[in-house]
Amino acid sequence: MAAILADPRTATDCMFGRRREQTDRRAPLRSELIIWLGNRIWDAEDSPHDDPDVAAVLAMRPALFTAIAPFLHDDDATIRLAALATAILLVEDHRLAHHRAEIAERVGIELDGGTITEPDIQSARDTSYALAVAARRVTQR
Repeated sequence: MAAILADPRTATDCMFGRRREQTDRRAPLRSELIIWLGNRIWDAEDSPHDDPDVAAVLAMRPALFTAIAPFLHDDDATIRLAALATAILLVEDHRLAHHRAEIAERVGIELDGGTITEPDIQSARDTSYALAVAARRVTQR
């Protein structure tokens, strides 16, 4: 999945809906793919790490960071925030510790720049909520 993120076709806006929400929304496919990758990391972190499949997913964190890093500076805010929320989860890996300060700075820019106003508490996996909560985790390291 990470390998196709750079494909220009993933920048295309698509309609996305969630079963529990009554409205659909438009977003670039790329942002949804990045969120999906972040959700897989989130799931793996909440699973027993002695499971070989979980360990395999967690072992991919540096490669996933490399795949999403170019989108941390994307012109599209939806893509940029999806990449940032996923990067926050990825830099918890000790192999990516050298990126923590940069990610913390990016979180500060997004939070202070007014991109994120109120976390959407409907889902703990929503990008704005993940950023608001994870920003504290990253900056405390």
